[in-house]
Amino acid sequence: MAKPQPDKAPAKDFKVNPFAGLKVAGLEPAAPSAPGAARTPPPVFKPSPGANKNWTDNVIPFADRKLAAELLRESQEKRKPVILLRMERKGRGGKTVTILRGFPDDSLTGLMDMLGRLKRDLGTGGTVQDSTLELQGDQRERGAAWLQRNGFDIKLGN
Repeated sequence: MAKPQPDKAPAKDFKVNPFAGLKVAGLEPAAPSAPGAARTPPPVFKPSPGANKNWTDNVIPFADRKLAAELLRESQEKRKPVILLRMERKGRGGKTVTILRGFPDDSLTGLMDMLGRLKRDLGTGGTVQDSTLELQGDQRERGAAWLQRNGFDIKLGN
């Protein structure tokens, strides 16, 4: 026995915009554009002459990528990371280690990369412990010189 077929209703004609009755405060309806018509580019951000120097108050995100990248680079150049170098002997059986703290990239891979470069350039051993670098021996002066050459500010402890 054949299954009964449901009545198929004719397809509705959707030439009526269901959103036509909605009003949005302050917005004018957009003019219909022809297919393939050129779109107007988005406005480019240009700070006013008396604008605040703080870029976060003036930059509209992604409005002008070159300007935003330049301002971000300038703000990062002003704030160099400060690395604390200090020497420790306690709890190490009399062995001296140099502790380095305050790296901006404190992820394990970032610290391991930095440690590898330090060990190779200073010719010493070392390890990563709790987001700090430990170098074998008193490497404060040589480590400070290396870090300054690589763009870090140094603060020496004990």
